[in-house]
Amino acid sequence: MVQDGEYTAVLDRFEETERETVAVLLLERGGETVDELVVPAAEVLRGLGVGPDAVLSVAVTDDGLAHATFDLEATEDRGARAQERFDALARRPPRRSSDDREPDERQRTEDEGHDAEDAGWTAERDEE
Repeated sequence: MVQDGEYTAVLDRFEETERETVAVLLLERGGETVDELVVPAAEVLRGLGVGPDAVLSVAVTDDGLAHATFDLEATEDRGARAQERFDALARRPPRRSSDDREPDERQRTEDEGHDAEDAGWTAERDEE
């Protein structure tokens, strides 16, 4: 049961049920998700024209949505922050030079670089 009150809500997703399409709103207080509210999608979309990731200011009473207002500025801000995090994750870390590797990593790489001649045998010897 969702406590009555004012929340910031993020439209997480739409789901199809047997009877209708519902919207799942993640309710936040103080920047933390505290609950979720599932309401008929028509209640969220009525006059708002919003989609997933939209930020809303909502009032909840009796486990239902009493009022919802689309917050364009908060929606754009969250989208920009999410894109910045995605871009940061997509960047490759700088390549390490061989001198930056740990001593055991340098040895392993050097050991892997030996060929058959260094090991003291050749293909002809295998055939004998």
